[in-house]
Amino acid sequence: MNNLKECIRDWHWAAVKAIELTEEEQKKYPIPGKEGEYMKYRMDMKNLKEFHERDYIDALSYIGVIPE
Repeated sequence: MNNLKECIRDWHWAAVKAIELTEEEQKKYPIPGKEGEYMKYRMDMKNLKEFHERDYIDALSYIGVIPE
Protein backbone atom coordinates (compact mmCIF):
# COMPACT_ATOMS: atom_id res chain seq x y z
CA MET A 1 0.00 0.00 0.00
CA ASN A 2 2.85 2.42 0.70
CA ASN A 3 4.10 1.98 -2.85
CA LEU A 4 0.70 3.10 -4.22
CA LYS A 5 0.76 6.20 -2.01
CA GLU A 6 4.26 6.98 -3.23
CA CYS A 7 3.16 6.63 -6.88
CA ILE A 8 0.25 9.00 -6.32
CA ARG A 9 2.60 11.65 -4.93
CA ASP A 10 5.43 11.15 -7.44
CA TRP A 11 4.16 11.02 -11.01
CA HIS A 12 5.33 12.36 -14.36
CA TRP A 13 4.06 13.20 -17.82
CA ALA A 14 5.41 11.05 -20.64
CA ALA A 15 5.65 12.63 -24.09
CA VAL A 16 6.52 11.14 -27.47
CA LYS A 17 6.76 12.81 -30.83
CA ALA A 18 4.73 11.69 -33.85
CA ILE A 19 6.81 10.66 -36.84
CA GLU A 20 5.35 11.04 -40.33
CA LEU A 21 5.50 7.79 -42.29
CA THR A 22 6.63 7.51 -45.90
CA GLU A 23 4.21 5.89 -48.35
CA GLU A 24 6.28 2.71 -48.15
CA GLU A 25 6.22 2.67 -44.32
CA GLN A 26 2.46 3.31 -44.24
CA LYS A 27 1.87 -0.15 -45.72
CA LYS A 28 3.18 -1.63 -42.45
CA TYR A 29 0.47 0.17 -40.46
CA PRO A 30 -3.03 -0.54 -41.82
CA ILE A 31 -5.99 1.13 -40.11
CA PRO A 32 -8.10 -1.63 -38.53
CA GLY A 33 -11.49 -2.00 -40.18
CA LYS A 34 -10.60 0.31 -43.09
CA GLU A 35 -9.37 -1.72 -46.01
CA GLY A 36 -6.79 0.07 -48.13
CA GLU A 37 -6.25 2.86 -45.57
CA TYR A 38 -3.05 3.29 -43.61
CA MET A 39 -1.72 5.28 -40.67
CA LYS A 40 0.14 8.45 -41.64
CA TYR A 41 2.08 8.79 -38.37
CA ARG A 42 3.59 6.54 -35.71
CA MET A 43 4.68 7.39 -32.20
CA ASP A 44 8.43 7.55 -31.54
CA MET A 45 8.48 5.37 -28.43
CA LYS A 46 12.28 5.01 -28.55
CA ASN A 47 12.61 8.69 -27.63
CA LEU A 48 9.97 8.94 -24.90
CA LYS A 49 10.74 11.82 -22.57
CA GLU A 50 9.39 12.25 -19.06
CA PHE A 51 8.44 15.56 -17.48
CA HIS A 52 7.78 16.37 -13.82
CA GLU A 53 4.10 16.69 -12.93
CA ARG A 54 4.24 20.49 -12.98
CA ASP A 55 6.01 20.65 -16.36
CA TYR A 56 2.94 19.99 -18.52
CA ILE A 57 3.64 23.03 -20.71
CA ASP A 58 7.19 21.76 -21.36
CA ALA A 59 5.76 18.38 -22.42
CA LEU A 60 3.35 20.08 -24.83
CA SER A 61 6.21 22.12 -26.22
CA TYR A 62 8.32 18.97 -26.68
CA ILE A 63 5.67 17.32 -28.87
CA GLY A 64 5.04 20.50 -30.85
CA VAL A 65 1.57 21.39 -29.59
CA ILE A 66 2.77 24.84 -28.51
CA PRO A 67 5.89 26.77 -29.62
CA GLU A 68 9.08 26.41 -27.61
